[in-house]
Amino acid sequence: MDTVILRNLHFDLGVGLDAWRRPDKAQPVNINIELSPEDDFEAAALQDDVSLTTDYGKLYKSMVQRLLGQNFTSLYELWMTICQCTKKTRMLIVDISLPKAVLLAAEGLTYSTRVTKDLVTGQLVVLRVLTLRQIACSCIVGVNPHERIDKQRLAVTIGVAQAQEVASLSDAHDGLLEPSYHDMVNHVVEVCFIEKLLFWFTDFLQHMLISILTACRGFFLLDN
Repeated sequence: MDTVILRNLHFDLGVGLDAWRRPDKAQPVNINIELSPEDDFEAAALQDDVSLTTDYGKLYKSMVQRLLGQNFTSLYELWMTICQCTKKTRMLIVDISLPKAVLLAAEGLTYSTRVTKDLVTGQLVVLRVLTLRQIACSCIVGVNPHERIDKQRLAVTIGVAQAQEVASLSDAHDGLLEPSYHDMVNHVVEVCFIEKLLFWFTDFLQHMLISILTACRGFFLLDN
């Protein structure tokens, strides 16, 4: 399957709320795109006609024209705008990174999407993953007396996933950002702050996972 890749596209855009929850404040945004057009490059090669291929230069210029200097109410709106810059594709992967979007997440967040098209039915499968990286927490973890004196520093990474099957991208909706990622991070920190667990470390992670699931109603993957 032929693939066109654009990597490390850097913009300063207003996307949702910034780290202090202010709207319409520009912040660094990094974008990677990978797409496979419905028409492969074989026809262009046989006919020696580059117009039959996907022009990555035009794709980049279209993105610059649509994104530069704009404010977007959410990551979802930014993602939809990027998708509108692409032509008919059988597969589209978009990774949007906001390295400074959350104060307590040292490596920011990543909003990753993969859209694949069934060429027989025309249905689209949309997979989204919102990842909050390296959330700084402190908590007492351990069963021995010396482990109960001071808190240990933790760095927690959370991934929230959602999958949909839709007829078109306009039918897709995003439930990942409710509640907001700021609230998700704050809840992780609060759970760590108030807990003085008598569990082993793995039990602590399981306990925290259940607590976050209850609050955020999502599917989470944790790393530390």
